[in-house]
Amino acid sequence: MSWLMCVGMRVFVHGCAATPLTLLDALAKHGVEAKLKDVELIHIHTEGPGICVQPEYDGTVTFTLLFHFLNTLAHD
Repeated sequence: MSWLMCVGMRVFVHGCAATPLTLLDALAKHGVEAKLKDVELIHIHTEGPGICVQPEYDGTVTFTLLFHFLNTLAHD
């Protein structure tokens, strides 16, 4: 099933309490086993522990966070 995930692929991950942590962990493990690189996980906000953020997955899985906020104290 490695054809389902390719080098450089972007994957949107649902966030908050609906984050599929088991799926993300399996995706990271598969990425290492299949020697994939630069799989980008795009998310708004994820919660909970996840193995895919561990150092051994660096280069296999990267994260792009779409949650932005304005810090008004920094502008005073």
